Amino acid sequence: MKSVVAQAAGSSPLTPLRSFEEVERKLEDAAALPTEGERIDFLCNHYLDPANGFDQPADPFSDDYRKWAHELWSRLSGRREQYDPAAHELSGYQNEVDMRSPPPYNIESGHLLGDTLICWGFLLRTLDLKPGQSVLEYGPGSGQILLQFARMGVRAAGVDIDPVQTRFIREQGERLGLDIRARVGEFGDTIEPGERYDAVVFFEAFHHAFDHIALVQRLHDVVADDGMLVIAADVVLDQANPFRPVVPFPWGPRLDLLSLRAMRTHGWMELGFQEEYFLELLGRAGWAVTRHDCPQTDRGTLWVAPNASRRR
Repeated sequence: MKSVVAQAAGSSPLTPLRSFEEVERKLEDAAALPTEGERIDFLCNHYLDPANGFDQPADPFSDDYRKWAHELWSRLSGRREQYDPAAHELSGYQNEVDMRSPPPYNIESGHLLGDTLICWGFLLRTLDLKPGQSVLEYGPGSGQILLQFARMGVRAAGVDIDPVQTRFIREQGERLGLDIRARVGEFGDTIEPGERYDAVVFFEAFHHAFDHIALVQRLHDVVADDGMLVIAADVVLDQANPFRPVVPFPWGPRLDLLSLRAMRTHGWMELGFQEEYFLELLGRAGWAVTRHDCPQTDRGTLWVAPNASRRR
């Protein structure tokens, strides 16, 4: 995975920032902290507060809204070009990933790493895939979840936009004697044309899907007839979530400083979704989704939808 996505602001209250000048100062303050774990905690607890809103169009499913969201990403990221996943969703690794300490083991925080491992365990337990079944993960990053599936005999595959990451996934599989397939591609692609999978998983990845409205329609052709779509550990916020102020619109680029740092540094599309919009999005596309709350951490929430449209 490329980043830690905070579902809530932790024990500290969210601190609103009223201007881009304040944002710049806080980003500098965060950069001076000694560990990445401390930087993440600090950045998650500060956000750009749009005092007068961003005047988004009323219909979040419209082309006008999509254009508005792109303009907001451009403003927050400091980029004027058209968003392109192949150009803007790269990991930042130039040649190789450290085999000894790949993400998320390099975040220098036992608390954050522990939360992530809990999320993995909750995902594995809830899906309960059996040896011989298949899983495709979109945006697998360094491939640590795929390693868990492969070790238990699940046929694991990953599609990532970053060639460094996909090469690293294959290298890990080869060293461990595991059959893990990985290729460079975009959300909606498959390893081989026409392949379908028992589970299609987004773990901390769906929020990078700018064209998510078309994507969720396309995924019926990727999930097997009796398979399931799984969106895990993502930024889907109900009205009671303390992180909700960073997504003050149905969907769009998040306003917390961790997300702003990622957008400015890499150009990533760091979306957030209000739960009401997210449920309508999947419902319109024919996905009957069930929410599974992880008892140990809010970050572990799963959204699971069987491919019911094939049985209509």
